[in-house]
Amino acid sequence: MCNCLVFALWMRFRWGGTIQWHRSRTWLGFHNTWTSPNGKRLEYTLVRPKRQPWWYIPICYRGVVKEL
Repeated sequence: MCNCLVFALWMRFRWGGTIQWHRSRTWLGFHNTWTSPNGKRLEYTLVRPKRQPWWYIPICYRGVVKEL
């Protein structure tokens, strides 16, 4: 995968559902989660997310899919 937005768009295209936008705690922008049609929420994120500098933009990273 590339980042949380690409993951959420791919899952919406493939399975339907909705995409939620949240203010990110690790960088200045937003984070996306995907909710399936039956209510299961998934996110694509870093294994151990930590606070990053103000200039950091996570364009492409290796992460994991977590259920919320």
